[in-house]
Order: sequence, then structure tokens, then C-alpha cells
Amino acid sequence: VGVGDTAVRCELTRGRVDIGRLANVRDTAGCLVRHNGLVIGEEQDPQGTVSRCHAHITATTEVAGQSAFRVHDDGSRYGTRIVRNGQTIPVHAGALGVRLRDGDELHFGEAVGRVTLTAGDRYI
Repeated sequence: VGVGDTAVRCELTRGRVDIGRLANVRDTAGCLVRHNGLVIGEEQDPQGTVSRCHAHITATTEVAGQSAFRVHDDGSRYGTRIVRNGQTIPVHAGALGVRLRDGDELHFGEAVGRVTLTAGDRYI
């Protein structure tokens, strides 16, 4: 997510990675409620459109044993979208998520990232 020296990367081979603007999200009592593995800070999102608990990506095994990666919106204020082949695909909160494809452009609010799937079925 982002470009140049301020870009952040995340590699996912299994499980889940949470995405948001802070590394650790706490409730009003100060208790940790979530740890974001991909932090999109002010450098990548100067307008502040990435929520504390913005989205998450899951790695799953689907039909025929193939790996798949899905992005889910976690009720973010400015939304999560995929741009694929010139088409915008909204990712709705509470839904099953949208399966990611190599080359997809991910929009977390105004922050933009790119999906790269490698031979090992990894999300980068």
C-alpha cells in the first residue's frame, strides 16, 4: 500500500491479517481488541480515510484444495473497494468478502494497494 519509501507490504500465506490505521486498537477501557498486521498510517493515507478496524484479508482453501484470498470490510467509514479490469467492485461489510485476483487494486478509503499472487499462492 502506497508508493516509494513510504509503501508498506504484507505477506499472507494462511490465516488472517487485519488492516487499519493503528497497530493496536483498544476499547474505551484500554483493553486490546485487535492487532492490525497491516498498518496504513498517515504517510500512505494523509486524508485519514483508513479506519482503526478497516478491513481484513483471509487465506482459505477452497474447492479442489486451491488457496484463495478474500478481502472483507469491517464496517469502515470510507469503505473498501477493488478495481479490476477498470471495474470497481465494492466490498460490503458483513458479507462473505470478495475473492482477490492477481493484479487487483485494493482501495482502503483513499489508500491504494496492489495484490500480487506468486507461484506459492501468497498474498503480498
